[in-house]
Amino acid sequence: MKSISNNKKIRIYSNSILYLLLKNGYSTAKNFNYIKIQMVLGFSKLVGDLENFTDDRYTKYTLRTIQGLSNIEKTIKGNNSGKFKKEISDHCQNMFSILKDSVELRDHLYDPEKKIDLLYNIAREYKRAPQLRITWLESLIKFHTDVNSPTEAAIGKIHLAAMISEYLNKLMGIEKKTTFFDETYIPLGYKDFENISISVREEATNLSITEIQNLCQSSIFSENKLIQIIKEAVELFRKEKLYELISECYKLLIPIYEENSDFENVSLAHEDLKNCFDEMIQLEFYKSTRTFANYWKIGFFGLPFNENNGVEYIYKEKPGTTLGEIKDRLLGQYTKVFGKEKITVLTTSASIDLDSIKTELEEGKLFLQITSVTPYFDEKELLKRKTHFARTNNVSKFFYKIPFTKTGKKKSQGNVKTQWLKQVILIIDGQFPYIKKRLKIIKREENDLSPLQVSLNSIKQKNIQLKNELSKSMKDSKNLQGLLQGSLLITVNEGPFAVCKAFLGRNVDNYESTLIEELRHEFGEFVRLNELAVQENARLTTNEMRLFQDALEMSIVTLRESAAPYVKPGGPTEEELQQLEKAESESQNLSMKLQQELTDKNNTNNNDLKEKEKENKNEK
Repeated sequence: MKSISNNKKIRIYSNSILYLLLKNGYSTAKNFNYIKIQMVLGFSKLVGDLENFTDDRYTKYTLRTIQGLSNIEKTIKGNNSGKFKKEISDHCQNMFSILKDSVELRDHLYDPEKKIDLLYNIAREYKRAPQLRITWLESLIKFHTDVNSPTEAAIGKIHLAAMISEYLNKLMGIEKKTTFFDETYIPLGYKDFENISISVREEATNLSITEIQNLCQSSIFSENKLIQIIKEAVELFRKEKLYELISECYKLLIPIYEENSDFENVSLAHEDLKNCFDEMIQLEFYKSTRTFANYWKIGFFGLPFNENNGVEYIYKEKPGTTLGEIKDRLLGQYTKVFGKEKITVLTTSASIDLDSIKTELEEGKLFLQITSVTPYFDEKELLKRKTHFARTNNVSKFFYKIPFTKTGKKKSQGNVKTQWLKQVILIIDGQFPYIKKRLKIIKREENDLSPLQVSLNSIKQKNIQLKNELSKSMKDSKNLQGLLQGSLLITVNEGPFAVCKAFLGRNVDNYESTLIEELRHEFGEFVRLNELAVQENARLTTNEMRLFQDALEMSIVTLRESAAPYVKPGGPTEEELQQLEKAESESQNLSMKLQQELTDKNNTNNNDLKEKEKENKNEK
């Protein structure tokens, strides 16, 4: 505290003493870790009081003085001199970062995402002071709780638990207790928490045993506290229906209960797990009842955004968040600071042409670009991530598509032969869910997909959806019927068979042979999977849906017979094409007739139901 005194003489003396402490520590022990930690503790008290800490000039002066003295140090010789200077420089830079983030925290109360980033950064800078890291992580968790973000708060709790476990296991080399430090039941550091979130790798530590002994004396580094924090995470996950992660938490808790002969909690844990698995079965069966998040790409353009100028993030928002809602929220935040007239929101997904807005940017105007994005998985990942939950956990890639045609026409004017897509894949610095609600985009990949590639990917995607649905022990009849309707009950010149005709017909020689062969294979698989799906739907269907099933059975026969010439090597002959075109026209007319009958019957049933309700009401 004396180093930032208003009295210049006191500042000079205190800075000199502080430097001598660092120097002597290095001279005797070849490091000054203990002094650094004490500096960090004092610094934390200083900047932690944000209301009263209004002038950081003297703090910066202290750090610069220490750096300057190390640069002219002559008593430390040889290689040690270079190492000493580097350690001093690294330590001072770390302190500068803490100072900068602490001051910014006071100045960005209007921006919740920025506040979260700063709280996270400060906690990260205190990596070598575990108790302080815990304090700032708890502040971050509290903020998430206050703004109703249970998932992020829960992940924060898991980070705390992983950190405590990591330090406790480091102490195993010191205290060989037969209970708490028994390797068979206590989580072995952060690695045992990776099934919940791979982000816990951040909690790995390289502190020495001596440092851990000195720093981890608080009651928070105990078995009871570890249990308490994991249980708190369980309740937060429950609020978001993340039962799969509750299961992973109990895998860590139950061995501790069993070792301590805490049979009551063992029983309660298994009872809770049973309820969670029952919920998971129902939620996976009816996917529409559980959504996890909406994701948006937010780009910042304009000098007043400072370090965020030109930066793009992926924002994780609550499920159901609309474009209008996130637009209004961001506008509300930034107009408070910059004024409404200076901010323009762009909702186009195309890349920003900075040259076209150069003049406005130079005038201090600000642009926000908002684009809806979707988690991205390649084919192998999709087959591995079979459940709805698996496709929303530990997500690090996102994508969006920009439709175009070579003639510049809009999507509505394209067809399967002319519709191109620009697929943009975005890779973020981390994964969701996380202890932050936005993550920076660190890499982007752009691919122009030709009409043939677009169609091939569409068929592949349908095959993956059908495979996943058919592989379930409990089939979702609504989902299965939706997939079948989109595959088989399609109007003329639409849907998967339009792809078959467009690329495997008369002009097949105009396209790349390897892609054509792949399309033939995938379309053959598409027919096979639809046959299996129609058979499965027959088992699940009710009398009310009999007409629908009849239409499906008729359509699959037509599809199988029509597709056979297209998927065979060499494709159909001209005579086969003419026969197919005639048969297709007749089939489509019949299919449309059946669909109309089905619609009429549904309307009649609805009218009968309304009349019956009316009669019952009159009787009452």
